[in-house]
Amino acid sequence: MSSVPIVDRIRIIPRPDDFLDRNVGASGEVFFNRATNSLRVYSGKDRAGFEIARADLDNISNIDFASKATAAGVANSLPITYMPDTENNLDWVIGTYDFGNNILKYANAVQLESELANYSAATYHGMTLHVHETGALYFAHAGEWRKLLIDTSYGDPISAGYTNPLGAVAYSSSYDDLIDTPDIPLDINDLTDSSNLIPDTLLDLEITDGTTGQVLTTDGAGNFIFADASAGAENAFTAVVSDDGTFTSESNQTLTIIGGINIATEVVTDSEQLTINLESFPIGFLSNVSTASPTSGQVLKWDGSQWAPGTDVAEGGVGLDADTLDGFESAYYLDYNNFTNTPTTVTLTDLSVGNELAASGDGAISYDNNTGVFRYTPPDLSNYLTSVAFSDLTSTPTTLSGYGITDAPSNLTDLGIADGSSGQVLTTDGAGNFSFSTVSSGGTGIQLTDLSIGTEGTASGDGSLAYDNTTGVFTYTPPIIPTGLTDLGITDGSDGQVLTTNGSGTFTFTTVSGGASDFDALGDASTAGLTIDKTYEPAIAMLRVDNVGTGSYNFPSHYTGENPNIYAISGTTIAFDLDGIPGHPFEIQTPTGDPYNTGLVHVSTTGIVSTGAGAQGKDSGTLYWRIPESISGNYRYQCQSHASMVGAITLKRLSII
Repeated sequence: MSSVPIVDRIRIIPRPDDFLDRNVGASGEVFFNRATNSLRVYSGKDRAGFEIARADLDNISNIDFASKATAAGVANSLPITYMPDTENNLDWVIGTYDFGNNILKYANAVQLESELANYSAATYHGMTLHVHETGALYFAHAGEWRKLLIDTSYGDPISAGYTNPLGAVAYSSSYDDLIDTPDIPLDINDLTDSSNLIPDTLLDLEITDGTTGQVLTTDGAGNFIFADASAGAENAFTAVVSDDGTFTSESNQTLTIIGGINIATEVVTDSEQLTINLESFPIGFLSNVSTASPTSGQVLKWDGSQWAPGTDVAEGGVGLDADTLDGFESAYYLDYNNFTNTPTTVTLTDLSVGNELAASGDGAISYDNNTGVFRYTPPDLSNYLTSVAFSDLTSTPTTLSGYGITDAPSNLTDLGIADGSSGQVLTTDGAGNFSFSTVSSGGTGIQLTDLSIGTEGTASGDGSLAYDNTTGVFTYTPPIIPTGLTDLGITDGSDGQVLTTNGSGTFTFTTVSGGASDFDALGDASTAGLTIDKTYEPAIAMLRVDNVGTGSYNFPSHYTGENPNIYAISGTTIAFDLDGIPGHPFEIQTPTGDPYNTGLVHVSTTGIVSTGAGAQGKDSGTLYWRIPESISGNYRYQCQSHASMVGAITLKRLSII
């Protein structure tokens, strides 16, 4: 049988704090926290889980840590107890620690001498600290940090403020080695004034006298005061006072504490603790609660003077109590017909459109809120033109050039009539066709030389060409061409208005109201229930995403079941409609559970576009995934808030299908 292990390695997925702290997780699920180098296990019920292993051991209590240290042989006479720096609970040495034949490595230094003030010399009596700024070592004594001389190679220690402890004076132990010593008398009788040398009473030692019966006490720091004695046969209490009665204490008198109604007292076994317990009692025991017996389904109500049993007015169905209102689970409370004192509302059948009123002003629409009738008053158009004749136009040009005509005919050839030969005459076939032809002899008909073009007439109407058969003169009258709409009798409007017609030859300038400003305000889009995010770009499929509580996603538009395996083709775009999953942020992940941001585009229902990592974690709008053609295999979809809402996305490459 092979000795190769079944499992070569296990990888625990790392997650950020915001995911770990709000996650409930499945029972037994484990995640890794990079920030604290710790593992968390989840029960499926408790948010944020429980830390089961931490690199800095911060999740292990001091007692447990000391117990493990003792078991490992680190401690000897006392277990090592870690004490945090709280500046108020350190005292004199309380034990010894045997570290054996070991070198203790630790850093105990600050940068500046001023930082010594951050550590109380009175609290940390005997502690040493190195100051990098001065290069010296300091120790805490008598409430001050004392600077130690540890080296004289850099200069004169006396000038630096030290008394040189390395000199002979400091270490000879002989008074004779001192210089500048005072003259000391051999006998006290040789002193000229000995009155202040030997104290006669405690008062000479600057100790303030107390009152009769007080004793001299010390605070352990060289300060002495007289105070009342608190030990011996003195009474523990001068008097004992209760809610009902008082007695004066005497020496060695016993104080008895007994219970009352629904109250019991007890001395905890093998301890000096006294407990006073409130026993269970009926609610009628309370002074402001009625003692009347309630019936099934009643609740406690305030009747103006006390709390008494009363009918549960929230009850609306079989077996319903007030607590069923929590979350509105019951269909009874969602049925509007079960409500009382509801307001009167208007229905569509109550609305109607009345007869059109006589035209007036600019027109209006009115509504009668008593009858529900809408009535329309059309605008008064009696003062507006209903038709415009060319003769009504003013300031018309009087020449062809005034109308912008530059190719007015100057001879018959300009009218498309081919010239004939000398002596021919212009003839017509009566159908608008003119040509030169030879006239047979014998008549005295008109000759070409008899024809001429007269002076152009004044522009009039639609223009005309006249011929005087007596003189043979053609006279051209050009048409009147308007230079603007006002020449056509149309009154000018204001800036931005458009020209409209009533279909009967009447033209006016009117203001056009604006159209839809949003895509979903368009009539077709509104009818189809479309928003702009659904049409942002073509996709091979639009998957409608839904959820089953906090347990799973489902995709009812294309797949059955919970957290189904989704199939997609690389090199195409797939879309996820997220409007149905509020509170369940949707994320695309790699096979190992890390966010996969490549090709992601999210479009909100209002058209806001986010890409890459910014497209992740959305619970509305549409997520488009432009799947790169180069990837394949099992990717994942995952709810960022609920670990159990996860499923596979199997990708197949388009190039190898």
